[in-house]
Amino acid sequence: WWLLKNTKELDALVKKDKEVHKAEEAFYELITSLDFIPSSTILFNAGKSMQLAACAALTPEDDTDSIFSTLRKTALLHHSGAGVGLSFSRLRPNEDMIKGAPAGASGSVSFMEVFAAESKQLMKGGKQRGTSLFTLSADHPDAQDFVRKLEMPRALAVTDKMMEGLDSETTYPIINPHNGKTLRRENAARMLSVVSEAVISGKQMGVFFADEAARHNPTARIGKFETITPFGEAALLL
Repeated sequence: WWLLKNTKELDALVKKDKEVHKAEEAFYELITSLDFIPSSTILFNAGKSMQLAACAALTPEDDTDSIFSTLRKTALLHHSGAGVGLSFSRLRPNEDMIKGAPAGASGSVSFMEVFAAESKQLMKGGKQRGTSLFTLSADHPDAQDFVRKLEMPRALAVTDKMMEGLDSETTYPIINPHNGKTLRRENAARMLSVVSEAVISGKQMGVFFADEAARHNPTARIGKFETITPFGEAALLL
């Protein structure tokens, strides 16, 4: 029954005690019959913590405070046993100009490496390593480095423009997310080849069809899909 304690507390916010008890008994029957087993995060935390989400989605905005506050949130989620999908598509690219700074930006991939270090070092819920998956839009200027250099589970967020470039054997625009300007055009087939090489070599690489997922988002009014779960089975709202 300790597994049901948090469920009861949550249900109590919106239901009467009698209804809560009925739902509690039904849930108990489900799990004791093995017809349904909650995720490991629920098994770890029920009765101990109100954090029962197995996966969460986060994205840092293009400023230092947001990046490192997101890192802190990621660490806390890992500590609770959750996996985290992270989109870095809003960060300005490598060597982009920064007002008042003598050097350009370090780029999205450099910050992903900071998040990767956190995932590797922090024990997930004290029971297993933290799990993260990083996504970056195919039209981001750092996309090539993201695919070639990063050594973490990751997925390139493929756009309609890239797919159109593949169909027509042409290029698609690479856009600076900081100002929306097109910096250059990328050969779509070449990008797909780079991704394929990473997949074949076993470098934990995948793709996420971001625009296609957006067309099937049933809750678009409250958020959009920018990343996926660490195991890639579902898109996550941001």
